[in-house]
Amino acid sequence: MEDKQIIEMFFERSENAINELAIKYGALCNKIAYNILGSIEDAEECVSDAYLVMWNSIPPATPEPLLPYLLRRVKNIAINKYKYLHTQKRQSNYQYCLEELEFMVSTSKTVEDDYMFTQITEYINEFLKGMDKTNRIIFVGRYWYMRTYKELATITGLRQGNIRTRMTRMREQLRRFLQERGIEV
Repeated sequence: MEDKQIIEMFFERSENAINELAIKYGALCNKIAYNILGSIEDAEECVSDAYLVMWNSIPPATPEPLLPYLLRRVKNIAINKYKYLHTQKRQSNYQYCLEELEFMVSTSKTVEDDYMFTQITEYINEFLKGMDKTNRIIFVGRYWYMRTYKELATITGLRQGNIRTRMTRMREQLRRFLQERGIEV
């Protein structure tokens, strides 16, 4: 079923909208939540919560495209659950991903920080456009989909060690890229 049809079902308040959403994107949502939480049960709970959020937000929202809108909700719910469950523990792939990008994570929350976050997002998108396809797949797979090095190796056909090396180089390139644009990292 096409995304547009699923959105129309939400607008009609048809409960089949959730079923169709689960059929089309459920496995991906569960995988992302699992990569963050490391627990099948917690991942399923987060995905169910995300479906409820989708039900309550459509309408009035008309997400175009649907998948990033859904995945953002799944990730936010999973991250919040992770923070709740793991205050000082280091047990999931999400924690490793955060540590790899800690040079970009800010702890304060001000209007200036929000503006800077938007600016950094634009710079990261610009950085990604300058990469070759394989490196983009690795970078986005690691930091958006929270995939492990083993999963990335399977997807790309590269060895895990090669992926780790590429990730280290990409993080350093990103650091320099941001510094050249006046971002303190």
